[in-house]
Amino acid sequence: MFVVLLGYFKVKPIMLSPGYHQIKQDLKYVCSKVFPGPGLRPFNLTQKARVRIYQRIFKLTGHQRWLNKSHSSALIKDLNEHARAWGQPRSLFDRAIECLSAQKVAIPGYTVLQDLISEVVGVTNDQFVRKLEELISADLAVMLSELVIGNNSLTLRQLRQSARNFTGTELEKELTVLSYIQSWMPEVNEVLSVLSLSSKNQQHFAERVDYFGAKLKHQSIGNQRLYLLCYLQTRRVQALERIADGFVHHVRQIKQKAKAYAQDAVYQDWQKAAKNVCKAAEVLHLFIDERGSTPIPRRVLKRLKTPSLVARLVAASSGYGIAQCS
Repeated sequence: MFVVLLGYFKVKPIMLSPGYHQIKQDLKYVCSKVFPGPGLRPFNLTQKARVRIYQRIFKLTGHQRWLNKSHSSALIKDLNEHARAWGQPRSLFDRAIECLSAQKVAIPGYTVLQDLISEVVGVTNDQFVRKLEELISADLAVMLSELVIGNNSLTLRQLRQSARNFTGTELEKELTVLSYIQSWMPEVNEVLSVLSLSSKNQQHFAERVDYFGAKLKHQSIGNQRLYLLCYLQTRRVQALERIADGFVHHVRQIKQKAKAYAQDAVYQDWQKAAKNVCKAAEVLHLFIDERGSTPIPRRVLKRLKTPSLVARLVAASSGYGIAQCS
């Protein structure tokens, strides 16, 4: 059992309490390959035996057992500093594992870390909310509240809906959102600038709006305002990008249609020119026979005074394949 738990601990420094049937395949492998001998009968570790085994493991690996009184305060301090840069729970969990590994402290149970991270997230959010209450104006606060309740000309659902394609109807959604929030953006940008939110935190808070959706109204008023302010700035950038992409898309479509129209116009002009040349070819038959000589007396041609015109017509007819027209 010691060898198996030591191997588990080296992979991930966690104190486990496995049952025999959970690790029996690994126990059989150790008994047959590492320490050949008779097999083991099913058994479960007692609490004293488990503590004794992990004391030996800690001594071999140089790790410490997690002690809430000794290690929690230092870990919370480190997580609070990290939360200023990125307060997402997953990021805080990774940071906690990294911090404990660097200090060679065994990772505590999941619920212990969950409670610590929840505490850090709550403290960080409260700091931002308290600072926000001092910065936000009454008009902006009312607008955000009405946006959540749905008493505004633009509802939260409409704010979250984005263009699915580049049709006029879908792009109209982006124009409606942009025209509504544009007048509020100077104050929104100023408040967020004073809050000094990191880009990761701003992204995280903005994602909370889509995460909660209509249930955002169940959050505290302070959290509603914080999430919506970050979301408004992100939503404005999205609206501008989609409107610009839609504009480029429609310009390209117009250029393609214009190109196709021009090609069709050139083809139609060529067809008209071909018909005119065919008609000219019929006239040339009066002046030129199949051998290339003219059956009309020279005195008639001289009276017509058009030999140069005939020559040009002959040259043009050869270029357009008059032989097929006759």
